[in-house]
Amino acid sequence: GFEGGWRLALYLAATLVLACGAAAAVLLNPWFSFSRNAMSDLGNPANTRLYWVFNYTLIVAGMLYTAYFAAVFRRVRPRTALLLLVASIFLVLVGVYHEGFGRIHFYVSVLYFVNGLAGLAAYWGERGSLYGIATFYASLVVFAAHYTGAAAIGVSVPEVVASASFYLVPAVEIWRFRRRRK
Repeated sequence: GFEGGWRLALYLAATLVLACGAAAAVLLNPWFSFSRNAMSDLGNPANTRLYWVFNYTLIVAGMLYTAYFAAVFRRVRPRTALLLLVASIFLVLVGVYHEGFGRIHFYVSVLYFVNGLAGLAAYWGERGSLYGIATFYASLVVFAAHYTGAAAIGVSVPEVVASASFYLVPAVEIWRFRRRRK
């Protein structure tokens, strides 16, 4: 099935690369603050000489997720997979065109989040998934809280909430599949 063998290994590798790489970038840059920064600040050569840790994390994880959604998940949830695949391509581009590239970084970042959020909405539509709709709205609420000033959080907080929501969709689907088989 889609949840076993190399398929599961590919998904887990992508998830571990993203989680561990982002955590390493945060730990290697003590100036970083979730209340003041964007995650992409970790990939800006003007901010840190270790910018490559964050950028390569995004590139490698994005490539692995792209392969996963193209090869595996499209057979299970095709609309969701297509949107999350496109989001993953933009994740690669966020790492390639880091903050030092200015406007192009902004555009690829926005396209990453727009496609990821659309993927959550598609998952809700394809699956009738409470997870899809709840995380879609939770992501919007956290972004709104940041941009309206309703919460004293940096944009990194909604970025992490949304990104985690995007890439946990396969885990939710695997869990449901295994639960049904029992």
